[in-house]
Amino acid sequence: MNVNRSTEVFIATPSDSRPSQGLVRNHAALVLLGLGTIARLPSAMIFIVLLFRARETTGSYSVAGIASGAYVAARAVSTPSVGRLVDRIGQTGVLVVTAIADAVLLVSFALLPAGTPAIALIAVAAAIGAARPPLNGCVRALIPTVVEASQVRTAFAVESTAFELTFILGPPLALGLASAWSISGSLIVCAILLASGTVLFALQPVSRQWRPVARAARAQGAARSPGVQTFILILTMVGGVFGVVDVALPAAMKALGNTAAAAGPVLGLWGVGSLLGGVLVARRFSGLLDSSKGLITLVLLLGILHSALAGTTASIVAMAVVVTLAGATIAPTYTNIYSAVDRVGPKGTATEAFSWLESAVSGGTAAGATLAGALTQHYGSEKTFLAAGVFAAGAVLVAWARLATISGSHSSQHESASAPNPEPATF
Repeated sequence: MNVNRSTEVFIATPSDSRPSQGLVRNHAALVLLGLGTIARLPSAMIFIVLLFRARETTGSYSVAGIASGAYVAARAVSTPSVGRLVDRIGQTGVLVVTAIADAVLLVSFALLPAGTPAIALIAVAAAIGAARPPLNGCVRALIPTVVEASQVRTAFAVESTAFELTFILGPPLALGLASAWSISGSLIVCAILLASGTVLFALQPVSRQWRPVARAARAQGAARSPGVQTFILILTMVGGVFGVVDVALPAAMKALGNTAAAAGPVLGLWGVGSLLGGVLVARRFSGLLDSSKGLITLVLLLGILHSALAGTTASIVAMAVVVTLAGATIAPTYTNIYSAVDRVGPKGTATEAFSWLESAVSGGTAAGATLAGALTQHYGSEKTFLAAGVFAAGAVLVAWARLATISGSHSSQHESASAPNPEPATF
């Protein structure tokens, strides 16, 4: 999908007609990235609070893992359809309706009484996932409309890095509220933040003015692209890594005698590592962001470092150090893939393509969380962390086996619209 869009695609003026300006001087881009990050803060809070709320209600890590897995699995199933709907009718109405519905469901989950049957708890968790607003796809679909062609990759690097702020602030905020007030109270705060942040984003001109292309231009759908299919498979495996760590790390913290709130700062370091990794790689190792082989290197490092958490379960300090290092691979991996989707996805399927990738991560996270819940219950967190390496190995194998489907997607972004040597990735 070329960034050099005609006005039939978006109401906004094509970005290539604007005079050159740095990203830090691009007001529309900064507002989009800033509000998009704030609106997605609850997403980094909900999973961990659902996990602890489910365990509080049932007393079982296994049920808690299934419930949190149902949440992300339902999100994985619904996200592409919701993204396709956005590509057909626009962002505003879809964002507002899903935000309100999801907030109501979150409050309902918070008010479920102790002893609620596991099946009912799992069903509500799944409904929360299904109704989640498609903010990730909407934000990423808008990025090429507010920046110059030569800055698309840089903008995605900034977005991926800024998104990690939600994982730095979200878990400590969620678990801090749970400790100071209650887990149910923390879920209610998540509902309020999700509804207000999403509606505020939906009311921004750049979101309201976005218009989809004609139906004929996107009849095949994003998932029919071999390149998008490859990225879906890779991110499904990467999501499995995240699901394992999401469950195993809090369990390891609890085994060391820590409260639920203590897991928040350590999970926050996961996001700190990703943020720092995103900045470092964009500035010093940008070659890793430009090629499919660079993607293989990043995923390999991601698997090695996350599985290394298996050797840290006896020390909170070691766990904190390794989870920070492991996190440094996350934002660069996302940036590599997101900046290539614009080339491999069919024209007119921007939101759907990014939604499929989000869905892939969610589906993998669901599988990882469900597996980790069972493994933690029976074998402990140390052995559970090793499952992260298995998922990452699968991602590397997929990338290598299907290299031809993505090898042409990482060439310099939109050569026809930018100089032969595009701007370096500077923030």
